[in-house]
Amino acid sequence: MERHWQHDLEELKQRLLWMGSLAERAVHQAVHAVLDADEHLAKAVHAEEDAINEMQIEIDERVRRLLALQAPMAVDLRFLLAVSRINGDLERIGDQAVSIAHSASNILRHPQVMAYVDLPRMSELAEGMVRDSLNAVVRGDQELAQSVLLRDDQVDRLRDQMFRELLTHMMEKFRGGLRCFRADSGGKKS
Repeated sequence: MERHWQHDLEELKQRLLWMGSLAERAVHQAVHAVLDADEHLAKAVHAEEDAINEMQIEIDERVRRLLALQAPMAVDLRFLLAVSRINGDLERIGDQAVSIAHSASNILRHPQVMAYVDLPRMSELAEGMVRDSLNAVVRGDQELAQSVLLRDDQVDRLRDQMFRELLTHMMEKFRGGLRCFRADSGGKKS
């Protein structure tokens, strides 16, 4: 019985890691659809969304079955509950990748406003966070989990910096357009 339980837990870990790799790949493809101006990558994210959703259902079923049939205690119960929560989070990461891909499709229709300097680094950090957080759970590695939390602050700083740069760029463009408007109208309001 114990060997069967360990086998089931190991299978669950492997399925969770696989789902994490699907979510990580979806984010990677979605971001690179923007960076590389690649509509095919954006479409690939949409096409693979079902695989992530199906994997979520499968993992939920495995967790429910293990809870119902094994009545786990202590560490195993906490692990199953964590897997259940992580599973939902991975599905939402997949949904966010689809949103990024959709935005990429819209962005690609227009000229690039400014260079995407920090976006590759932000994407790289986020992908690594997904991978490392799953590895931390599966291996029970608290130090790795802590390092993920620290990287979250880095991602937040990059997001804020990108927002400020975009806002500054937009304000400069607006001011430049306003100067052209005033010069063309001889300084008169129309």
